[in-house]
Amino acid sequence: MRNANNSKVIKQANKFLVYSTIKSGDSMSVEDIALATKLSRPTILNILNEFFKEEIVEKVGYGESSGGRQPTLYSLNLKKNYAIGIDFEFPPMRLMISDIKGNPIYTRKWVHNSSDQVDKILDEIIRNINESIEESSIEKKDILGIGIGMPGTVNIKTNESVNILRIPGWNKVPINSIIQEQIGLPVCERNDAHLLGLMEQQLIDNESNYIYIAYRTGIGAGIFINGDLYDGEFGNPGFIGFTTWSLQQNGKIVWNKKLEDFCSKASIEQKYYNITGRDISYERIIELSDNGDDNAIDILNEAGCAFGVGIANMVMLFDISHVIIGELKCPESNVFIESIRNTVTELTNGYSISEVKVSCGMLDEYDFARGGCFLITKQFINEPKLKLTTKLIGKKFS
Repeated sequence: MRNANNSKVIKQANKFLVYSTIKSGDSMSVEDIALATKLSRPTILNILNEFFKEEIVEKVGYGESSGGRQPTLYSLNLKKNYAIGIDFEFPPMRLMISDIKGNPIYTRKWVHNSSDQVDKILDEIIRNINESIEESSIEKKDILGIGIGMPGTVNIKTNESVNILRIPGWNKVPINSIIQEQIGLPVCERNDAHLLGLMEQQLIDNESNYIYIAYRTGIGAGIFINGDLYDGEFGNPGFIGFTTWSLQQNGKIVWNKKLEDFCSKASIEQKYYNITGRDISYERIIELSDNGDDNAIDILNEAGCAFGVGIANMVMLFDISHVIIGELKCPESNVFIESIRNTVTELTNGYSISEVKVSCGMLDEYDFARGGCFLITKQFINEPKLKLTTKLIGKKFS
């Protein structure tokens, strides 16, 4: 067996290891880092010296002595290397500025009119970014970049927003280059549901395989396998809301709808309006169902059945038995979540080896834009992909 990594890759791996270790704690000595990383003291000191010159770490005092000199304590420099995150749900938009550890420094929210055109949306984003930087009193040179969670289709290979169907004219809009040109900071995009799933991952313990479903203006999902987000080819797996339901007669499609037509928040609101003439919010319909409103109960029960079918299909497609639904905004005892769970259980019974668990997400609105910050800070010091080359001797396989 021989090591297939050159010295540059190994050095980068060691830097990433030391950086990640310091980031996970409040303050650490060289001995603490050596114990956690198994790296030699000289290697750690060389890396810390580099980090100190680059203002990535700072000395924050001294630890307790075990007989000799007090050890110097190091911590990440939280006065440098900030990130901006944007949650582009539309109509609501959310922004956060965080430090390198993801701690929020500044937050903002604004809401567009659903009829806003592309140019106005872009102008508002740029204006809010500029005002946020100014109000936070953070120097632009200390900001690493801007991470945006986008609805619709993205292309992570080219860092482009391909389309957002609910915004007329949004077709291959180079939002990243437009913002970068106007603001002067690098921009990185990902699917919004994927970033929300990554943030949910910070709140759950010992969970490596799960499907995160973002139940918001649209319905999207992130698939997590062995702890890693599955990106697919271009960054768009998990479009559960656009899975289709069709009816054919004589070989022709005579009826074609998508899952969102049956169970999105907008469809629930529309169905309640069609029956009662009352134009009220999804949240109010949830409240009415808990108070015994038969119309609300029937609508939510039907929507939950449709949602459960879509979720069951994903469970059976990916062989994952834990589903987390974010932004459901209903009590655990509500008819909507009960209908979802009952349908999933019924459809996966006999297929899934373990019972499928459907739980409500723990993220609140305050955290939505933090996913964009996390996207930027995660890339600050990249984790290299190490290779291992093995040579088999004296073995013959048939």
